[in-house]
Amino acid sequence: MTDRELLEQILTKVNKIGGLELSFENLSTKVEHLSNKVDNLEQSNSEINMKIDALTNQVVLLSEDMTIVKEQTAVNAELRPEVSDAVSRIDAIEMDLKIMKKVITS
Repeated sequence: MTDRELLEQILTKVNKIGGLELSFENLSTKVEHLSNKVDNLEQSNSEINMKIDALTNQVVLLSEDMTIVKEQTAVNAELRPEVSDAVSRIDAIEMDLKIMKKVITS
């Protein structure tokens, strides 16, 4: 093998190494880009989890409020007949008083 052929082989291998270095740099850039995307996704996931926690707390509070409303509605439903009965009695007493007034004044 001549010196020239040996030199050409060395240059060919150096060029291949240079190409490999460019490929490595390209891969390194892509890995860094993907790493940034993963970081952004993790941050978004964290924000979503915080929002889910906030919504869960609101649902718990609304559930407690609904329980109170249900209890108050039940109490009001129990009181409604008593109020209606009291109004009927007052109407009857009013009618009795009118009749008594007519009897007394006539």
